[in-house]
Formats: sequence, structure tokens, C-alpha cells
Amino acid sequence: MTRFCRLGLLLGVLACHDSPDAPQVTPAFRLHGTSVWSGSQLQIMATGLGRGAVPKVLVGSVAVPVSRMNDTTLTLTVPAVLGSVPVVAIAGRDTVNVGSITVAGFDRVTTVPGLLGVVSPVAGQVNTVIGNGDTGLAIVNVETGAMTTYPKSVNSAECNWGPGVTSNGDEFLFARMQSDSFFPCRAELWSTTPSLHVVDSNPGAPAADRITAGLASGRWVGTTHNFITLENLVALRDTIISGNTDRVMISPRGDRAAMNFCCFVGVPVLDASSATVAYRLDTYFAQSQGAVFSPAGDTLFVVAGDSASVYPGGVHYILLALRASDGLILDSTSFAIGTPGAVALDPGGRWIYVSGIQGLGTTRVAATLMVFDRATLAPVATLNSDTADVSSRVHISHLIVLDPASHHGYIIDTGIIHNIVSFPFQEIAAVFRFTIP
Repeated sequence: MTRFCRLGLLLGVLACHDSPDAPQVTPAFRLHGTSVWSGSQLQIMATGLGRGAVPKVLVGSVAVPVSRMNDTTLTLTVPAVLGSVPVVAIAGRDTVNVGSITVAGFDRVTTVPGLLGVVSPVAGQVNTVIGNGDTGLAIVNVETGAMTTYPKSVNSAECNWGPGVTSNGDEFLFARMQSDSFFPCRAELWSTTPSLHVVDSNPGAPAADRITAGLASGRWVGTTHNFITLENLVALRDTIISGNTDRVMISPRGDRAAMNFCCFVGVPVLDASSATVAYRLDTYFAQSQGAVFSPAGDTLFVVAGDSASVYPGGVHYILLALRASDGLILDSTSFAIGTPGAVALDPGGRWIYVSGIQGLGTTRVAATLMVFDRATLAPVATLNSDTADVSSRVHISHLIVLDPASHHGYIIDTGIIHNIVSFPFQEIAAVFRFTIP
């Protein structure tokens, strides 16, 4: 009798579990972050999923692969969409609107005819750069494309690759040939405050092939095709470095200067006050393609290459965080990109940006932006732009300009002319705009 009772109870329990009227658990989802980079990882918190179950997820209209990190966390890679897009999860018969995310990435490509050479940001003027125009100096708003040219100012392809930076952030060096001959190159010092004007028509810069930077009073950086000259007119001392450079970055503290450098082992970092080499990167590195100092000037971020080859396929690039005073490596991460050339720091302290330009034939270029976590140097996202039609590139330079107020950034790609050509140069710069979360 007892055995029959127990069997009856068991059948009753099974009947309850198999009943079609048993309550069903509806999965619930919650976004972990709503403002993200295209190509970055997005996490979704999930409850009510069966063991091992993985829902289908749509970001906008794009179905994306999803994986489970653990029992309550899903992860996916944000597709190449822009703006505000809905996220929908489909689990069995349930379709759940998870919420919306705002996706940041490249959103526009424009060109600026007549802008060439190494361009530099203009302090205190949003989205504004200074560079060479096709007949003289030029100031350009990269958001609107508006250009102001100074036709009677200096401009020489053989003496100048663009405005040489100085220890005074609103002053730049430009150079032109003297008496229509290759040498010497006469420099002029220009200021952008309150508007562009000549400060000194003979600031005493050396007659190097190209004037690249004024490190301090009487201390200069000049470069030829194969050598860099550090000239200290105060101590009457020159330092010759094998290699070449097209851009110099001076620390906010004024004590160190980094260079885009190619192509010899031992990338130099300069002592700005004495115009000498403060230290060199490990001999493993033979070039640097972009550098930026932290706002306090105590950390230097450098994109260094392990090969003297200038071809992307022959170079492995590493993002280094260095103690600026002595070059001690604080952190590093390797990465792959086309041709890097510029580094910038997010003003909010979140990210490090590294730009790359990829030539597509002789007259088309596209930009790549790699975003790294500022604290860990971990890669966050890789963005690829649409292409732009430009003039034929012999050598390229690029710069990252950030506008935090509008949540926009810009990569400016310009061509550098190596040899004398007749005016106008007829160069075309490309501007790749991206949005920022």
C-alpha cells in the first residue's frame, strides 16, 4: 500500500513539472554602457536565460555574433554603424528591446585643396591648423574647410616642410630660400596671436635645409634629407644625428622634445634647454611615427617601429609609455596599422588615439584610427574611414585634432613635397572626421 502511495506522489510531481500551464520565465536584458566606439566590445547583462543559451542580438538591423562571458553577461562586437541605434535580443519566442546605444566612428571625409606640408594646431582656436598653402602660409578650419592664405608670406618646398613649432605655443617658424638659391634657408618667426603676423624676419635660425623647431631661445632643430642638426647658438655647439624628421613635439614643461624619426636605430629624445640628445630609445627601435606628452609633461607616449624599413609590411609598431625625464618604459603594447603618424590624448583621460593613413594607389587615401585605453594601453577599437581623392603623395604627414565640446576629432592627411616645383603646388589635403563617445 505504501509503495502505491509513493508512486502516486511521484507521478503527481512529474505531472506538475510537465504541465503546459507552468509559468515561463521571460529573459531580461540590460546594457552595460550606452555610448560606445564602433568596433568595440559591448556587454549586455542577462537573466532568465537557460543554461548555455545564447540569444540572437540585432544592433540596428545588423545581426552580430554573441558570446557568454558567464551566467549573467553577454558580449558582442559593435558593428560599423553610427549614431543612435536600437539593440534587440531574441531568445526563443521572446523578442526584447534591450535599449539604444550611441555609436561613435568616422562620419565624414572632406578635402582641402591647397593645403600641404606638416600642419600644426593653432593654440586657442578650435579645429584650426596652420600649414603651407599653395603660395604661402595658410590657416584652415578643418570643420568648415575655410582657408585664409597669406600669399606674400614665406613658402619653399626645399626649405620648409611646414610650420616648425617653438617653445612658445602660438609662434611658428617658416623658411624660404635666400636669393633664389638652395642655400641658405632664411627663417621667419610668425605668431598666431591675436592674428597671424611676423614676429621676427631674422630670428637667427640656422641655415639648415629645413627648419623644424625652435626648442628654446637660440636652440634649433634643422634637418636635411639624411641628417638632423641640433644647434645651440648660445653654447656655439652643434650636434649631428643620422636620420631625418618632419615633426617635433615639445613637452609642456619645455624640458624634452620628441620627434617623428626615421630611419636609424636608437630613436632620440631631446633635451630642449641644451639642444642635445637627452636619451635614446632601446636600439630595438629604428623609427618613431607619432608622439605626445601628457599634459603634465611627465609621460611621453611614442609609436615606435622595430625596423629601419619605411614599408608598412616590414615594420612592427609598439605604443610605448615612457617616463619623459629618462625614457624608462612604463608600459607598452604592440599593434598593427597601415602607416602610423600621429598620437593624441583624450582630454578626459580615457583614451589614446593613434592615426594611420593607407594609400590606395597614388591618389586615394583612407584613414585608420586605433583607440587604446589610457590606463592599461589595451586596444579598445579600430576604425576605418571611407576614401578620399587627393593629389599624388610622395611623403605623407598626418595630425589628430580634437574638439571635446562637439565630441568630434579629425585626422588631417597632407602631402609633403621634397623638391622644388613651380607655384602653385596644387596639393590636396584630406580631412577624416570622427565622432567621440
